[in-house]
Amino acid sequence: MLELIKKQFPNGTSFKDACEQGIYMLDKNKNKVNKIRHIRCKTTIKKPLKIKKQTYSSSKSYKQFYYAEMGDLYVMCKYENQSKTVKEFRIWSLFDICENRKYGLKDIPNEIFSKEGEKLISSQQLKTGDMILIYNENKTELKELDQTTLTERLYVICGFENDGNRIILRKSINAQQEKDLGKGESIKDFNIMPNKIRCGINTLKYIVQSIDFEIYLNHIKFLF
Repeated sequence: MLELIKKQFPNGTSFKDACEQGIYMLDKNKNKVNKIRHIRCKTTIKKPLKIKKQTYSSSKSYKQFYYAEMGDLYVMCKYENQSKTVKEFRIWSLFDICENRKYGLKDIPNEIFSKEGEKLISSQQLKTGDMILIYNENKTELKELDQTTLTERLYVICGFENDGNRIILRKSINAQQEKDLGKGESIKDFNIMPNKIRCGINTLKYIVQSIDFEIYLNHIKFLF
């Protein structure tokens, strides 16, 4: 598409102006033959938002709606039943919040229903920038670690992925640039913690700053 625009318009012509004037397919002699009316765009987004239905429906399922990217994933909420035997994590985007406001609902619902119809209550919220401490089996094991080792378990939440309810974490003491950290990895050895973690939230055991611990200049203080 970019090559066609370069061949048909002066340098500096914006994509918007080119579309308004019309972009054409060219024959071997560079003559305009067919006006381009539809452009197929590829994306890595696995679960885009359905914005609205196409006016003229197609037999192709992927051509039924107008789509857009999810936008910022604002918060990951943990929901549990009363006995805490059932839990579910759900991510709410800024788009979700706008939709909730449109219908007079709370930004972040206090309760949802599981697939089985059981009511689950919000018990925790995780947002980008929050800090967590990661443990292996039981949170009390963190109290047995020295402060240096504790800092190796201290991570900042960088974001979320709706696909599989994944969470992305960066070690708080790591100074590498984001481009050098890669996508992240799961924890394979608690003695060698990754600089960046990318894993399903259900596979992670952690405690949260301001709820379970506080960070001071020279040490971490536990609140349990």
